[in-house]
Amino acid sequence: MTHEPIHLVANTHFKQVILAVALFAVASPQILATTWYVNAQNSTACPCQVPNPPTPGCGIVSNPDSCIGDGVGRASSGDTVSVAAGTYAGKDCGLALNKSNVTVQSVVAHGAIIQCLPGSTSGVVVFTGSYITFDGFTIRGYGGSSQFGIELYNPSGGGNNNITNCDVEDVNTGIVIYAGQQEVISGGTISHSGVGIYVSCTYTGPDTCAEIPSGIRIAGVDIHDITPFDGIFLDRGDHVVIESVHVHHSRQYRRFRFARDVPRRIRRNNPREQGAP
Repeated sequence: MTHEPIHLVANTHFKQVILAVALFAVASPQILATTWYVNAQNSTACPCQVPNPPTPGCGIVSNPDSCIGDGVGRASSGDTVSVAAGTYAGKDCGLALNKSNVTVQSVVAHGAIIQCLPGSTSGVVVFTGSYITFDGFTIRGYGGSSQFGIELYNPSGGGNNNITNCDVEDVNTGIVIYAGQQEVISGGTISHSGVGIYVSCTYTGPDTCAEIPSGIRIAGVDIHDITPFDGIFLDRGDHVVIESVHVHHSRQYRRFRFARDVPRRIRRNNPREQGAP
């Protein structure tokens, strides 16, 4: 009889501890986040498995995946994919970023190069996920044969992606946005391509779009050596902001080209610099 109250108190305390831990985990999801590691030099131990599931036991700091696609394949909401410097071609050409709320970052700024090899006509990186931060990469086509460096296609309310400090080069179109909301492109360069940035839609008929990109912000991007078309071509869009963008050293059709009916805010672009046409 004397032990029963003690047992009940201990049991109640145990339940309180479990409840507190559960509430803490819900309130602090970043505590449960994981960093997945990628290094192109580890292809023997962890060969790239895209489009199949990644190899068990890989993706950790001591045994990283060898392609970015495998790292992205492991990632859940809140996770980070940390990519070492190196060249990521082969199965990473056409890299699909289809997750939500993940960060994919180059450990060394512009040191991780995602590249399509000769003969490839696909895009290099394709966004269909939302709330993705993609930071510090070099995106490279081959001889302009790749259709685009980065494509954002996020229909039905998707978007809110951040592309920061990425260099895109040697493609047909640097960055193309066909659908999505609140996409942000900031910093970095686009060069040696046919078009710098193209904002449009997926046409379902003459002058008819499936969905129009909205709330797009393009800021602080340096665009140069664009031939033969536009630095930025805003064909379709709603409330697009373009600020502090510099287009120079190009033989393009226009530095900035806008359809008349696109709501937009343009400010502080193409500052005058000595020696920059």
